[in-house]
Amino acid sequence: MGKIGLRILDLIKQKGMTQKEFSIKTGIPQSTISDWRGKDLNPNVDKIMIICEVLGISSQALLSAEAPSELSTLGYIYVDKDSHEYNIITEYRNLDPNDRLRLEGYLTALSQKKRPYIFFSDLDDTLLTTKKEVSPKTYEALKSFTDKGNIFVICTGRGLDSALKVQKKYGLTFPHSFIAAYNGCQIYDCDAGKTIFKVGLELPIVKDIFNTAEEYGVYVHTYSDEYILTSKDDEEIQDYRSKVSTPVLFCPDPASYLDAPPCKVICIELHDHEKQERFRKIVNEKYSDVLDTMYSSPYYLELIPKGYGKGTAVKELARHLNVPIEHTIAAGDAENDNSMLIEAGLGIAMLNAAEGTKKAANVITDTDCDHDGLVPFLEFHGSGSAAE
Repeated sequence: MGKIGLRILDLIKQKGMTQKEFSIKTGIPQSTISDWRGKDLNPNVDKIMIICEVLGISSQALLSAEAPSELSTLGYIYVDKDSHEYNIITEYRNLDPNDRLRLEGYLTALSQKKRPYIFFSDLDDTLLTTKKEVSPKTYEALKSFTDKGNIFVICTGRGLDSALKVQKKYGLTFPHSFIAAYNGCQIYDCDAGKTIFKVGLELPIVKDIFNTAEEYGVYVHTYSDEYILTSKDDEEIQDYRSKVSTPVLFCPDPASYLDAPPCKVICIELHDHEKQERFRKIVNEKYSDVLDTMYSSPYYLELIPKGYGKGTAVKELARHLNVPIEHTIAAGDAENDNSMLIEAGLGIAMLNAAEGTKKAANVITDTDCDHDGLVPFLEFHGSGSAAE
């Protein structure tokens, strides 16, 4: 059979595995493994299959006398049709080009002995300055972070249309990026150009929310895929439109223009917070079993499906990308960011954040959104990622 024990030791080394790890995974004592080199011995036949499974190699390739000890010298690699590797290669060949590109990016990070981090960032007053811009220093730190194989996610209360425009305007179109819009209720894969997750409020509830808002004298609007839908051309929508460029459709019954449950409804009140709180209280009393309410600013009250939010985006994308939750980072400044700061491996509150958001975070930035508060964290986690 040739020097099988020596070939196994070479493969253990090539896999970046210690003899102790190999011993634990195969159940073979470390002293026996050492004897393969020291005493020029081979493993017992009954251990061959589990050794092949742990090393990810076919039994034929391992036992073949012609099999070279250094796989890196091969112009090709033999793969058994019944092996896990064969299934992976087959699945890769069936992927579309965008999915192949994303997978290759992940493999690049792994080949460098790194696991990627996922950075979830709120936009307004977090990644964006109070002037709604991305500073040059923050942009360069983010580019360096993603250049090393890490993943960037815009996680915002804004609609998808608005988030995509911000992404394009400031050059945030890094490879393997995602957008979690509507407070995480819609997740969009930017490489693939498609939505991979979406939840919404049932249409009868949306209609009643508009009726309740009319009764309590507050402004609300919702969203279709293309428009902001509202029944009033008030000061509130003008304020909102000064921050986002999504077109508005004015209609007497916004719910009737929807053909699918919208991800959220927003209540805006610029002057009378107590009136807004009365509206919030009645909505919570009527629909606390199906929706959650939280503020994204002192004037913007978000209404989204129960149990969802930005924290959902953290969990869903970590699962989707097979990244451990410990390798997720989230940054924000307002109440609607709290769930992602709690869920992420590292939750970062801006110095300018609301007090409740600071309490939800693990750390607080030394400077605010106007003075590159996120840069030290991007530089630290982008400097080499965590070793496997």
